[in-house]
Amino acid sequence: MGQISSAPVELIRVQRGGGASWRGAVAEMQGWRADHEDAHFMRNGGGNAYDLFGVLDGHGGSEAARLAAHQKLPELLRAACGGASKAFGELEKRVAAAFVETDAWLRARPEVLRDQSGSTCVVGGVRKLGENSYGAFLANAGDSRGLVVRRSARAAAAASDDHKPDRDDEMRRIADAGGFVSDADAARSGAQHVVARLDGNLAVSRGLGDFAYKKDPRLGPGQQKVSCVPECYDVGLGGSSEPLAAGDLLILACDGIFDVMSNEQLVAAVVDALDAGADVGDVCARVVGSCL
Repeated sequence: MGQISSAPVELIRVQRGGGASWRGAVAEMQGWRADHEDAHFMRNGGGNAYDLFGVLDGHGGSEAARLAAHQKLPELLRAACGGASKAFGELEKRVAAAFVETDAWLRARPEVLRDQSGSTCVVGGVRKLGENSYGAFLANAGDSRGLVVRRSARAAAAASDDHKPDRDDEMRRIADAGGFVSDADAARSGAQHVVARLDGNLAVSRGLGDFAYKKDPRLGPGQQKVSCVPECYDVGLGGSSEPLAAGDLLILACDGIFDVMSNEQLVAAVVDALDAGADVGDVCARVVGSCL
């Protein structure tokens, strides 16, 4: 969706943060794109509340990602996650409602209406359960990706699924909403340089903004060609998995990372670097630089 420059912008900006039970960092680089359209947030929860993190990969402009990350979504998520004892099923509904409310808020913003932008959005929340145990959730809309990693096992305990237009359930929703997916068969077969696109244009099928694909007044937010409703995942919250331990990892990244690295390669690179004593911000910068 973004215009490509003749040479990459290789400057990597690193932001570090931390709280009582976490330390983290974000690295961002414009790369080959003519404009930097991505955004992120890190928010301390305090006490036994959720610490919240998000990565938004904008396209068609920067306003949807910027406004959602900096002015709306973190506050709605904080309210949704209030009262840490909520069962995961209830938490999932509240987090999804925060995405839907953010999308409705963006629809009324003149900046988004002007640039007609959209954004993928992956968020993660982590809270302390006990002396050395933690629970986490992921919520994803689009093809950015979240991983919850058990560091001792060097493996992801949870990983979000990408929302591409050629995924079976996404294709069904798009068709039911009156849309179509171009090049779906070729993309599924692994044809080189072929990308399935919604209505021949958009390479993702869920996200915030992109209101040109959310025009049918008869359909709810989760039934439009582009859905803003996230899929949610948990580790250690719903009783189906063991809690996380101190030192385990939450990794959120745009698709530009996963176009180059598999989940397993990314986990190995991050764990190896941290085990060798590298600073978390430097690790993020190395990963971003290696994917240019």
